[in-house]
Amino acid sequence: MRRLCKTLVAASIVLGMNMTAALAVTGCQSIAIPAYFWRTDNAWNRILGNAAARARVSVIVIPPCSDTGGEITPCVKPGDKPIAEYTDIIRRAKTAGIKVLSYVWTDYGRRTYASIAAEISRTKTNYNVDGIFLDGVSTASNHFTLYANLSNYIRSARGGFVAMNPGVVPNSAMLMAYADLLVTFEGTYSTYVNSYTAQGWTTAYPASRFWHLVHATPATATSNAVRLSELRNAGAIYVTDAVLPNPWNRLPSYFSAEMTILRSRCG
Repeated sequence: MRRLCKTLVAASIVLGMNMTAALAVTGCQSIAIPAYFWRTDNAWNRILGNAAARARVSVIVIPPCSDTGGEITPCVKPGDKPIAEYTDIIRRAKTAGIKVLSYVWTDYGRRTYASIAAEISRTKTNYNVDGIFLDGVSTASNHFTLYANLSNYIRSARGGFVAMNPGVVPNSAMLMAYADLLVTFEGTYSTYVNSYTAQGWTTAYPASRFWHLVHATPATATSNAVRLSELRNAGAIYVTDAVLPNPWNRLPSYFSAEMTILRSRCG
């Protein structure tokens, strides 16, 4: 994901406290939602007010930003107060057994540890989320120390779950030591079908450790996208027909059908 405009505030909520608990839907694929829609959007009710959705959704990410405009990062700025709607969304998600993460942009290793850690601390203090979704993650080895330190901070000092999004499959498994859930694909359906690059090391890990995000997917291709994600060892999947510049600002038009497809493949 790229830095998103404030008007596209969303929630990528990932709950969980350890690697084996990454996905609530044990043994089956689940839907993990980068929900960058407005806090009063009816999409929240479609997720949290729907028993079928609550049973299938394992993750949602919230960047609870202030109403002053601008970009998501820093998502929670010094002096920001908790926003009541987000507090309620988080409460409802936790009650439903959904894992909740807050969005933090790392700018591919260009942001400093201090600035990222401060943002994480403010988010945890304001919203008591269960973990952090680190976006814009670099796969360059010279940045691994940064991500190792951030992971240690989130897990120990803040007691949380760590999701990371490099958007591609890294050449090595190094990030797996720092992430409980790793996004190894983010892109269009066309790219997913024609240009996906696999790495053999991923087969050494359970599917519950990987998340694929596929946008610009026609309704007729939803089932195939889910099928491919299963073959590619992704336990968490999100397929949408929304398109750039922000494919995460609404639920897919076929959200209910996507849940049905996942249930039918669960066995």
